[in-house]
Amino acid sequence: MTNSTTTKIEPGPLRSSQRFHRFGNQSFRRLAKRSADIGLTFVDDQFKQNDRQIYQTSAFRSRFNISKAVWKRPKQLLHENDFNFEPTLLPMIKTEHNHLFVGHSPNPWLVAAALSISQHRSLFDQLINVDEQNFRDHGIVRFTIWQLGVWHKIVIDDRLPSIDSEPIFTRPIWSNSSWWLPLLEKAYAKLFGSYESMITNGSLHSALIDFTGGGSVETIDLSSYHSDSGHSGHHHSNSNSDHSLWSLISHEFQSKSLLILKTKEFKPIGSAPFGLVSNRYYLIRNIKKPMGTLKRLLSSKSSTTTTKSSSDHQQDNLPLLITNTIADGVKNSKSTTTLSLNSKKGLQEFWILLNNVPNLFDTLTICRPYQYRKDSIHQLIVNKSFKVGVGGDSSSLQFRFDVHRPMSSSSATNHHHHHSSTVVESDDQDSNHQPNHDEHLHINFNLIQKNSPIIPIGFRLYSIEMNRKFKVHQFSSLPLIKQIDPIQSRNLITKISIPLINGRYLLVPICPEISTLLISIYSEYVTEFRQLTMDMPRYHNHLPLLLSSWMQPIYPNAMTRVQVFGVEGLHREK
Repeated sequence: MTNSTTTKIEPGPLRSSQRFHRFGNQSFRRLAKRSADIGLTFVDDQFKQNDRQIYQTSAFRSRFNISKAVWKRPKQLLHENDFNFEPTLLPMIKTEHNHLFVGHSPNPWLVAAALSISQHRSLFDQLINVDEQNFRDHGIVRFTIWQLGVWHKIVIDDRLPSIDSEPIFTRPIWSNSSWWLPLLEKAYAKLFGSYESMITNGSLHSALIDFTGGGSVETIDLSSYHSDSGHSGHHHSNSNSDHSLWSLISHEFQSKSLLILKTKEFKPIGSAPFGLVSNRYYLIRNIKKPMGTLKRLLSSKSSTTTTKSSSDHQQDNLPLLITNTIADGVKNSKSTTTLSLNSKKGLQEFWILLNNVPNLFDTLTICRPYQYRKDSIHQLIVNKSFKVGVGGDSSSLQFRFDVHRPMSSSSATNHHHHHSSTVVESDDQDSNHQPNHDEHLHINFNLIQKNSPIIPIGFRLYSIEMNRKFKVHQFSSLPLIKQIDPIQSRNLITKISIPLINGRYLLVPICPEISTLLISIYSEYVTEFRQLTMDMPRYHNHLPLLLSSWMQPIYPNAMTRVQVFGVEGLHREK
């Protein structure tokens, strides 16, 4: 029986910010109407057809072998025998297997994020404005992409950079298939300023966050679930891991999370079992046990020699339906194009047994756009240029939040039990902080920077007094809960486990001067998340303005406030 205090999953997608902004002050309706009035296709004058919108450095130009790129519309990119087809945003004939796009891309992280979102109608509808008529007649498309707390409505034309009538970046495998994903890539590049900036600073994490509107993203290393069932001496040591992996995937799938696997690097090239491709993203589309004949059931020899009981084996070894995200056999040149896929089926799709997942895949990335209530998402954005002190001086950015223990702590423990296997417990917690507690709260943190170039960023988490309202100047006496060392990435995503007790915590970013920083905390038990800006209590000014204008406050050496909640043994005096 489910406890009444368990968080309910919202029926709609996550809208962490309701702020909408017309990127470049471009109105889709006004521009489409103007194109219709003059009878010409739309030309975006804010993302012009020149090489500067593609690359800024010679290294990037050499990487993609870009000579003089020619910007062409999808109709101009059709093969000679495909002029009977009209380019469309979405495929004309939707089947169970095409997943709205079949193609090739040098940015597999972007394709994986987009295809995972296309499985959820509400997420897909908020990402793209499907207007086939304006796309076909006027070459104008609009996407809505979230970044740093704002939904940007981005209008683009349908011209794509190409060489010899082949798109340089993402392209459909068949000319008459859907074009929404190459155009989404162009809109994302426009948001970043160029294709090079998008590819350099983008990642699977950033794409999932931006396309879902600030969803919580977590990547799990599957090596901790690695099964050595082929060795009889290790059966008992991995049974719990197998079960927890199934519990994790099952819970996330039922919560409508986006699940993306990444294969290991198989050497030599082409030695991957079952036709898998090294370092390739695969989507988990279903976890239900199939009825009837399986399309392809991947079963290692170890699964037939396991010593588990039959009931445990069925639970831990149920099949997952996974889908490739990139069509194989596609080359840049038309003359060397070899298609190994059936055009009616689309991307490679097959079933795989759960116990093979840790052996074949490195990581599992989970994006949770539905799982948190609005009051469980806490975000603060700093839009100024701050110099953040690495040592935690008075000029550093400081943020505090409270954790409130629920009335029934057992419900919180049960609620977070699904994720407990995915958390790397903080082994560097200060022993003087709090005594050991059986109940822990798992909090997801996401720090997003808008800096050019990208700089290393990390943070420290301290425990502070419940009544603290002012910035900390001396950190040596504070219990350090966790330190996340700086990494050079646009997104810093981590999960930290803390005791589930009432307390106040201080988050101090570790980074040099930064222009814009968005901090997101995902937890239903976190409240009062705010930035500390005051160094000390303000003085009440009872002096004349002329006298007080030149007086500077004197900083105290120490400042303590004691709040008494209750006493025992005291008697009231007469």
